[in-house]
Amino acid sequence: MIASLRIEEFRCFKELSIKGLSRINLIGGKNNVGKTAFLEALFLLEGLPDLHSIERLSIFRGLGTTVQSGGQTFSAAFEQTYSSNYLASLIEQSWRWIFPHFDPSRPVIIESDQRKVTVRLLSDSSSIQQYISGHQRNMPPVIMTLDPVLGQRIQSSYAPTHLLVVDIQKNGFVESYGAYIQNNVPFFQPYSTFSGTVTWFFLARNIFNLAEDADRFGKLVVTKNKEKVIRILRNIEPRLVDLEIVPLLGSSVLHADIGEKNLIPLPLLGDGMMRVVNLANLIASNPGCRILFDEFENGLHHSVLKKLWKDIGQVALDFDVQLFATTHSWECTQAAHDAFAEGEDETMFSYFRLEQKNESHRLLRYEPEVLASSLEQNLEIR
Repeated sequence: MIASLRIEEFRCFKELSIKGLSRINLIGGKNNVGKTAFLEALFLLEGLPDLHSIERLSIFRGLGTTVQSGGQTFSAAFEQTYSSNYLASLIEQSWRWIFPHFDPSRPVIIESDQRKVTVRLLSDSSSIQQYISGHQRNMPPVIMTLDPVLGQRIQSSYAPTHLLVVDIQKNGFVESYGAYIQNNVPFFQPYSTFSGTVTWFFLARNIFNLAEDADRFGKLVVTKNKEKVIRILRNIEPRLVDLEIVPLLGSSVLHADIGEKNLIPLPLLGDGMMRVVNLANLIASNPGCRILFDEFENGLHHSVLKKLWKDIGQVALDFDVQLFATTHSWECTQAAHDAFAEGEDETMFSYFRLEQKNESHRLLRYEPEVLASSLEQNLEIR
């Protein structure tokens, strides 16, 4: 688990630092204050041995052509012929958009107590040449030719026009690698050996992959862990007896036994049920992972939240998973506090409020007694 995080020059954040992260972290704050951007920074922190992670941030926002796999959303464009429009979109709407005001003059820095990621976007020839000259083993040389009319040395058409550079620092060592556009084709250097913690991003908009859910649940059946997921789901549907994997329309779909004559396809029990089964499946089938969950309360009635938080916290502890979630809900915050205040481990849960003044952000951590007092006095903490 990470205990601290520092973000510089990413999205809306000029600088943001936070300490005291716990196993379960809930982040509140007003609309458009940067809660989702905070989760995106965490996604890049671990996802950036894979340079496609930057493009996925645009896809998470509903931009670009997408496919779903493994509970995450990916671009289909990487499997297609590259067009000039796609390349312009890749640079402007993926690479450039991660910088404040879309200005890449200063690097993005995302740093935890375990690793540090720095991202730069180079578009002037001198900076590109300087980088390439220091990385000849990984990058092709910039070829210079003589202009026959002006008699000036110019870059050939083989020279990269844009270069995305990513440095990853871990355990005192640094790896540098990147992506570049050359001859209207994007090239990606081999993945870093500094692999990060497996990280899953749950969008506020509901996108479900039924076959993936069934596949993960099948693994839990094999490892005899399915009851942990079913126990969590009973918070939403008390009648739930069991879950079954059923072939349906050429795919596998989870079905619920709720004591009726027929099994019920899980999607018919609502988005809240689907979001929770996604979450519970991932926690139990990916020990040691990190989960980022945008707008936790979506699709859930306030009356189930306290018990749901308690059960999710226990499963996260059992499988050594760290969870970051955002919320707009007073009831969600109250329920999380009540659920974890009853435990003996004070490091299990932390609540933060993300605040903005002009271009300055701060993530305020509420100590348990302060959060309890604020909730009791009905103070605004969201």
